[in-house]
Amino acid sequence: MGDGVREELLPADPQKPGPGLNLSQMKCHQTGKLYILGLCDDMAAHPEGAWVEHWQPKPGFDQPQRKVSFMKQVPHSPYQVISDIFDDATTLEQLNKISSRNNP
Repeated sequence: MGDGVREELLPADPQKPGPGLNLSQMKCHQTGKLYILGLCDDMAAHPEGAWVEHWQPKPGFDQPQRKVSFMKQVPHSPYQVISDIFDDATTLEQLNKISSRNNP
């Protein structure tokens, strides 16, 4: 990409041929925002880890459901790790408190 952001692909299902998801283009289904890019910015300012909430389709539901994602820099490497879970109850404040408690 020409704006200094690398276009990254999430690995696809190893049982299926073809490329994975383009992480830089992943949008929240409620706001339309590119939430991964925002999370990258937050994580750059907080290498101990950053949380973001977004809404995504969930099997068994008619409407997108709240999902929270956490991104953290892998120490001594150029890589980051990200994980997410559907959660409609835990606030970002609570998640930040929990994750800061687990950092040295």
